[in-house]
Amino acid sequence: MLYDNNFDFKYAGFWLSAYSLESCVNDAIHCKQKLGLQNHSTYMADSIISCIASQSFDFDKDNKRVFKALYKMLRDYANDNGVYSDEARAAMRTLCVHCGFAPDSIVLTNQTGRFGRFGRFKQKIGKWFGLKEPHDVQEDKIDQLFNAVAQQNSLAKQDILDVEAEKRRAEEAERKRVEEEKRKRIIAEQEQIKKAQENLVAPEKPKKTKWTRFAKIGATITGFIALGAAMLFNAHDSSKTDNSVQSNDKAPTFKTVNTARSAHYNNVITYNMADSLQKQKSNLDSVLQYRKTANAQTLQKSGTTKQTVASSESQAKAEAVTRASRSALNVLIGTKRAQKLCDNIQSKVDAGIFKLPDGMSVERVAHAIQMSRIYEGHSVILDALNSDKPLTVEEQRAFDEHIASIGDLGVKLQKRMATKHKLSKHSRYNNSQKTLKIAHIKNLKQLKQITNRAR
Repeated sequence: MLYDNNFDFKYAGFWLSAYSLESCVNDAIHCKQKLGLQNHSTYMADSIISCIASQSFDFDKDNKRVFKALYKMLRDYANDNGVYSDEARAAMRTLCVHCGFAPDSIVLTNQTGRFGRFGRFKQKIGKWFGLKEPHDVQEDKIDQLFNAVAQQNSLAKQDILDVEAEKRRAEEAERKRVEEEKRKRIIAEQEQIKKAQENLVAPEKPKKTKWTRFAKIGATITGFIALGAAMLFNAHDSSKTDNSVQSNDKAPTFKTVNTARSAHYNNVITYNMADSLQKQKSNLDSVLQYRKTANAQTLQKSGTTKQTVASSESQAKAEAVTRASRSALNVLIGTKRAQKLCDNIQSKVDAGIFKLPDGMSVERVAHAIQMSRIYEGHSVILDALNSDKPLTVEEQRAFDEHIASIGDLGVKLQKRMATKHKLSKHSRYNNSQKTLKIAHIKNLKQLKQITNRAR
């Protein structure tokens, strides 16, 4: 049988392979029982027994080969004419406990008839006549004990595997639930953005209708003025015609001219003109009132549109900050750890431990926590992440203020740290993957464009 040279047994700081241990035990037994001498092997055996009794030893508790070698040493070597010492019995109990057996599973029983002088002489004579050495039933018991322990370990291992599998299933279910909630939240945010965009580009009523009505009213007023002027000119022409007819007579005479008809006509014209001007003023007041109302409606609609545009810009900036925070987090700690941190924060929010500050996403808060972990090491937001109790009102306020003091993408915190310490020039960005770099550059560019557009 081939033996390996691995170190299997340790005593008093020395390591032995199983093969070396077996050789030492066999040599020590032979020297003591056959030759009655002491040599290096017997000294090693005495030292090993003393170390086992004082628990200054170590070996794999499942290594049956080492256990049997040590049992053989205690059984055949650690006795004087078949009588075992207290140290040998203590060593046997310690070996049983070490391998997970009951302390008295293997017992050393005095055997004066076997290991005495007469017993050894009897065994020697028996070998001449072909008699075999008596079988030790405790060796079979050792096999049974190791099999029982192995079966128990197998069952315990299976239980551990079942628990771990159940834990993985629960984690997978939780991960899917978080992803589903995140997907629904993204869909809802996209719907809100879509509605905001539709409201932003909604067609307004054309201004042509208002100006057309005003033109019609102005044309009506102009018509009334032209009609009054025409009537005045007609009256003046009729008086000229009467005078010209009279001047053509051969013998002109001076008569009293009856002006009652002309005066009455002029009075009628004057009255009609006053009525027309009154109507024109009334119509003009109506036009001005209409324009005032229309202008108020236009201003109100313009204010609503500006408010909608501002809300849309704020939403777009918040989304850009979220994307940039996530890509920066991927660069700092990797995508897997970034996702794990975001899931941890979301679970704390779902459990009611703390709330996200208004307008901030999970990714924004996760980036702030990572920056605090890098530059501060200890803060209220790190304590909140490790807490299992809901924050009080004061603690939540401190949580919100600390995240705000870190700033978008940690800019405020880095500026504060730069005034106190010289920051390292080592950049995790330079050592990150190319895809993460490209994604982060793109997100920073979009955030910068949105911020410049909002100014």
